[in-house]
Amino acid sequence: MNCTALPAIRASVVMVLVTATSVSPALADAATPERAAHAAPSQHEAAPPPGYTETLKAALAQYDAENWQEAKALFEKAHAMFPNARTLRGLGMVAYAARRYAQARSFLLEALAHQVRPLTKDQRSAAQSTVDQCETYLAHFHVTLSPADATLLVDGEPAALDEQDHLLRLDPGDHELVARAPEYADVVRRLSVSGGQQGNVEIDLTPPHPAAPALTQATLPAAPETPAPTPAPEARRPRLWTWVALGSAVTFGGAALGVYFSAVGERDDIRNKCARMPGGGCTSTQKSTLVASSDISTKDTLATVGLALSVASAVTSGVLFFTEGRAEPPQEGVNVSFAPTAVVVHGAF
Repeated sequence: MNCTALPAIRASVVMVLVTATSVSPALADAATPERAAHAAPSQHEAAPPPGYTETLKAALAQYDAENWQEAKALFEKAHAMFPNARTLRGLGMVAYAARRYAQARSFLLEALAHQVRPLTKDQRSAAQSTVDQCETYLAHFHVTLSPADATLLVDGEPAALDEQDHLLRLDPGDHELVARAPEYADVVRRLSVSGGQQGNVEIDLTPPHPAAPALTQATLPAAPETPAPTPAPEARRPRLWTWVALGSAVTFGGAALGVYFSAVGERDDIRNKCARMPGGGCTSTQKSTLVASSDISTKDTLATVGLALSVASAVTSGVLFFTEGRAEPPQEGVNVSFAPTAVVVHGAF
């Protein structure tokens, strides 16, 4: 926008909008007769609600101070209170001054079509001229979306596409485009455009993935029941070592008794020899000599050892009698049965 034209446009906006309020006779008289006639409300037109005029004056004050955000907020408030072509024109001029050309074009086109407090001939001409200037500053893109019912967001807001040629107008700068459709993944495009740029934007959304078939649990035919094996009767271990130990005790005991009685017999023989000797008996020395020359000492030792072995064998046989005679756990056999989808094995390995 030409900077030298801003004061003139601003003065025109202030004059027309304030005159349109029809509440300031001084400002209304300052306008030309033709503009005052167009600005005056018709007899069938409803009067603006209370507070509208004050809000409009505040919006004009912020516009004069070049506070575009504040001016826009107040013009939007005034338009909400009393929608008309003059408030739309004010919104368009604020957007134009803030270099939001796509928004300015939209507001001014609405102002040209609005039938409440319509623009005067001069205002319509100025508004159309501003719309044409916006077109030269905007970038233009023909948009093709697939699927066709997809929606397009520009910087988070729904895109204003022409219905016939799907033309998208963008202000110079960086923009984010998001294409969206039900059951499709969003597609994001980022564009950096300049004024007057033209081109095409084609966005194909990723088709939805076919739903994976639901996993179902297959029911396998049950394996035929195998009757439980009949437990074998309890088998007792043979008391082999019990009898071996008991036989050893008897053997060692019998041998010890035989040796003992043999030693006793030899002692009787020595006693008889001593009795037959002259003098009526043997001296101690003679008796010791006779015992040493015999096997009495050896037999006494063998009898003692045999007796000890017999007792040990007897004790061992008693212990084995209680441990070796326990019943053995039954050994389960191995049974194998076949099913259509399985092999069933019973038993111990």
